[in-house]
Parts: sequence; C-alpha cells; structure tokens
Amino acid sequence: MPPPTALGGDSATAPAPDPSGTSTNPPPVAPGIVLEGAPPAPVSTSSLPATPAPPPPPPPPPAPGINSPQRIGAWSAQADWPLIAIHGALLPDGRVMSYGSDRGGAATGKFHYDVWDPSGGFAASSHLTLPNTTGTDTFCSAQVLLSDGTLLIAGGDVYIDGRTINNGNPDTMLFDPVQNRVTTGARMARPRWYATTTKTADDRIYVQGGRDGEDIVEVREPDGSFRTLAAIDSRPQYWYYPRNYSAPDGRIFGYGTNGGAYSVSTAQNGALLEHGYLPIPIPSSSSSSTLFAPGRVLQCGSADNCSIIDFNGPFPVTAPTAKLSGTREWQTGTLLPDGRVLITGGARVWSDSELIGPNTTAEIWDPRTGTFTVGAAAVQPRIYHSIALLLPDATVLVAGGGAPGPLAQLNAELYRPPYLFSDTAPARRPVLTEAPTVMTPGAPLTLRVDDGSRIARLTLVKTGSITHSFNQDQAFVELPFSRTGNTLTATVPDSGGDLTPGFYMIFVLDAAGVPSVAKIARMNVAPTLPPRTPWTPLAGAAVGDRFTLACAAGEVLAGVRGTTTGSGLGRLVPSCVRAGADGSWQGSPADSRVGAGGEGGTFFSLACPPNQAVSGLQTRGDGPVSALQLQCRPLDAGGLVVQAGVGAPTTPVGPGGGALQPMRECAGGFAARGLYGHAGSSVAGVGLLCRRPVDAIQASAAAAR
Repeated sequence: MPPPTALGGDSATAPAPDPSGTSTNPPPVAPGIVLEGAPPAPVSTSSLPATPAPPPPPPPPPAPGINSPQRIGAWSAQADWPLIAIHGALLPDGRVMSYGSDRGGAATGKFHYDVWDPSGGFAASSHLTLPNTTGTDTFCSAQVLLSDGTLLIAGGDVYIDGRTINNGNPDTMLFDPVQNRVTTGARMARPRWYATTTKTADDRIYVQGGRDGEDIVEVREPDGSFRTLAAIDSRPQYWYYPRNYSAPDGRIFGYGTNGGAYSVSTAQNGALLEHGYLPIPIPSSSSSSTLFAPGRVLQCGSADNCSIIDFNGPFPVTAPTAKLSGTREWQTGTLLPDGRVLITGGARVWSDSELIGPNTTAEIWDPRTGTFTVGAAAVQPRIYHSIALLLPDATVLVAGGGAPGPLAQLNAELYRPPYLFSDTAPARRPVLTEAPTVMTPGAPLTLRVDDGSRIARLTLVKTGSITHSFNQDQAFVELPFSRTGNTLTATVPDSGGDLTPGFYMIFVLDAAGVPSVAKIARMNVAPTLPPRTPWTPLAGAAVGDRFTLACAAGEVLAGVRGTTTGSGLGRLVPSCVRAGADGSWQGSPADSRVGAGGEGGTFFSLACPPNQAVSGLQTRGDGPVSALQLQCRPLDAGGLVVQAGVGAPTTPVGPGGGALQPMRECAGGFAARGLYGHAGSSVAGVGLLCRRPVDAIQASAAAAR
C-alpha cells in the first residue's frame, strides 16, 4: 500500500581471586619449580654463555581489508518469509511477530500473521503462520507491546468486496505470545488508518493520528479502555504516522511528517502546545525517525539530508548532521546495541511499478562523530512496506516490501554489523550469564558475565515495533557500572520518560565494541513519578519568535528587569546571581547581556530580596502577557532549591488587562534559572527555566563515551 491519497493513494493489489580480598599462604613448591608470576630462583651466571639478542617482535597484524566484514559487516543469504512483513515487533521471548498481507503477498482483511523464532534460523520450521480470525483488517495499523507482553494492534484499513478502501477502522486486537493467538480488544473512539501508538511514563498508550481519526487523541488505560483527551483538537497535526516519543520530562513530543512539532500532556483532558515547523530539510512520510538517546532523534528525510532533533528543553532544537550516501526514500533507522543507528533500504525514487535507484547498502551513523559509514550491500531492495528490527543476538532482521510495489518481497535477510567480526572471522563475544527478568527505575541492576575484565559498556535497548520507516517503541540508554570480579552493578535511571515501561534488551560490550547476546527484561513503572520538567508551563501566547534566556551554571534567577507598554510587556532581561552551598548569594545579581522583546516602554525592575531566588511567576492576560509578578523564596542549602512556605510575590508590573492566570512554579521546590517564551516587538508568552539536580547517571555515561 502506497502512502495515503495525499501522498499517492493506497492500493490493495499487489584461580579466581579470593573473594574475601585477603592473602593466603602459597602452596609448597617442589625444588626447581617456579610459580607463574613468582620471582625466579637465583642462578649463577658465571658459566653460562652469552645471552643471544632477542628476536625482533612480530609485525602487527594487517589492518582489516576495506571490504572485510570487520569494516562493512555482512548479510545472510536471502530466505523465504511467509508473508510481506509490513509490520514487525520483537516479543518478550525474543521471537518476532510480523504481519501485513496474506500468504500470497496481497493486502487483505483475511491476512495472516507470523511468529518467527530466530533460534531456528530461517528454516521453515522456525515459523508459526496463522490466519486472522477476527475479521479486522490491520493493513497499515499501529502496534506496540503492552507491559504484560501482549502486542496491541490498533486500527487499520477496511476490507469490502474483495478490496481495501483506504479508510480507518476503530478496532483493536491483542496478540497473546503465550497462546500465539489474536483476539479482539476494546474499540477506540475514532477509526484510525496510519495512526501512532506511544507508551507513556505511567504505562498508558497515547494514540494519535490516522485517517478518520484526525480530530481527537486518546489514551488506552491499563484496564484496556480508551479515554479521549477532550481539550485537544489534533486536526492541525498531520495524521500520517506522527513521529511521537515519550520525552524525558514525561510529555509526549511529536512532529508530523510535514514538519509541524508539538508537545502534549496526557493529564486529565490533555493539553497540546504547538512549536511551529521544524527547520529540517524535506520532512516527508518516506523519511525515518530514530530515538537514539533520551530526548534526541535522528531524522533522515526522503532525500540525503539528516538532522538531529533535541527535545530536552521547552522548545525543540534542530541541527544538521552528516548526509546519507544518496537519496533513500523509505529507508529505515534501527538502533544498535552500541548506540549507533543503522540505515537500511530505500530508493532514489519510490514507485509502485518501477524499481528506480534502489540503495541496498547498510549505512551506520555514529552519534559521537556525527558521521556515516557505508557497509555491505544486501541482496534485495527494501522500499515501501519493509521493516528492520534489532534482534537479541545483535543482528538486524530486514524483511518485507510491496503491496503495492515493484516487488512483492516474500523474503528476509539478516544483517550482521561489523562489531560481530574480527577481520573475516566471528568476533569473540562477551557473555551475559545472569540478568534479572524485571527492572525498576531507580533500583539497582546486578548482572553477571563470563569475564568482567572485558566489559566496557552496559546498554539497554527497548524491543522495537516497526512499520513504514518508523519504529514506534525504540529507546536507548547507557548505564555506568561498577565491577567486582564478574559481577556488574548499575542503577536504573529513575525517569520514566527515558525508560518507559515495557521490555528491554540488556547488552554488555567489550572495549572493541563487541556486544553480548542480550537478555530481555521487563521495565516496571517507576514507583513514583515526580514532576521532572525543568521548566514551568508557558504563560501567555505562543506568538512570535522563541527565546531562551538562561543564567550561567551555578546561578539562579534573582529577578527580572525590562519595560512595560500600554498593552503589556515590552522587554524582559533576566538578572542572575551565583548561589553558594549554604544558600547565600555569592556577590550581587547581574543583568544578562541579552533580553527578549522590543526596546521601547517604561523601565521596571522586579528583584528578590537577598539570598532568595525566583521560584514562580504569575501573569494577566487572555492572550499575550499584560502583567507579570514573580514569586521569591529563600534559598535552601545547596543553592538550587528554595524553602517551602515562606516568601511572597513581588509587586506586579504592566497594565494588567485580562484574566489573572494561575501561578506557574518550578516543580520540586527548585529555583528558577532563567526565562523562555515568545516575543516580537513585545513579549507574548513567558515561562521559567528551572534548576534540577544533574542526572549523574546520564552525565557519567555520556562522559564515558
């Protein structure tokens, strides 16, 4: 099926050390025997001949050849697949569930689904292929693993009179990997064709988009029911598989394949904040989007351009990165155990009748260098309706393509990345011998390996769920760890936004980057989900240019200066001061060199008393801000948090028209560290940037890389 009508129209055709650490007495030694590592017995040298010169050291081994698997990886032989794998998901037991067509490769409501066991290789006996008995057509649906291991399939097409009609259905189905069967679930509030399902930090499923469901977003509750977010009208957000992710602070961040970005809160009736169009080249439905680190996405467009989208702040920030080897429409990005991103598939031009410029090479993007390395070429082109999925053995399954398309790809291949080779031979891999089956955010993680001295990295990669060049359930986090013999100890990050509930592959890697075979564990919901957003909600209107005015490291916001006009705020300039460990000011507050808004108006100054910092703000106005006052509180020990229950708001400034808005305060008692908002010739909207403790887990892992 091609993209929807606006994009081309869909079609239905087609010794071990003593653990105590104490020394022990050595065993008795026979005369003339020297223990390994012990000093040799004294020998008289008066009657020995002269010692010959030592032989020269052997030459270093030759560098791997330019086309060796250690440089470019290797592909398996092509193997038959029972259907066109348009959708694929890694199950908690390491098997792969795929679906999308019948056994002849046609799009139909009478589709089949296949469960493949990688331990059996590509033998026919490794596949369990079963018919769909629910009557629901899941062609171009969405799928995501629930925390009990069930695969949720949401929406899809409608099959009437022997063909799909390219309209959504509201059905959901549940695949039980224990019983290996599909059953019906609760119906959604809207039909959805090409929707996106996103796991939230509190173990819900956020559902957005899909044709015929453009106007409403909804949440699947843990009990299986659906709740609509009545305060959100999602019609301005493009409906074609929106690229949605759980943000580190618990929001949903997303952007459409037309480039329009937004943030969503799923609390109560929901709230959506539009961020405008991202400055990324050629956003399109045939581009890939890969969450390669918390709050960071690699976006590769339908041309050769790639960008990094960072949504760790109140506004998304984009930056260019290296280009692909050429135009790749419908290429797919896949996370690897070492944090790199593999790009497979795509063509210079997509056509459902011609094969035009297919690119079969593997390309690997390294986030540390921002560069691509071109790898080995596959046998088959993979274009529209193909998948790529990381497996626990660190290989990548690449399959599907067609329905419609120039080829009906009832086949699959495995890509073995370069880290699995030592020149032309398989690399010696570290072995993860023991791992828990359940992990909890904020709790210790203890692993055992065959040789602890070899282990250099520990990573978690979420099991994927892929369709249409977009993996809706990937995530990657690297954990620093300590080592005692063959036991590794780490701490799971406590941010549910970074590691949403579900299933993760645990990998250990050696210094050469060779990964173990993973063990899969379930991630629990965090015991508590404290507010982690390092900024307050925006007060006012999101109109005009965006601004971010942050104090320096170690400083807090001590006040705001600026101007007022007849209608509101003309300009804002933060005033910052360094805070000591005892909570006292170190010196006097100083104004920032930059501000936001226009230059005209009447000057004002809002200043906190000595040894206090801004902790909140309150505004007036039914649209743009017309008046502003600050909440100041005394700084507590450490200089980043404020004392509770004391302090008072400053005098308000501005003409003050419109309704009084709620107080916006930094969560967790943290002090403000700056301002953000929207402004042009005047200030339309403003919020606080807030301090929070440095996440030592993420910071030290990044430093280790």
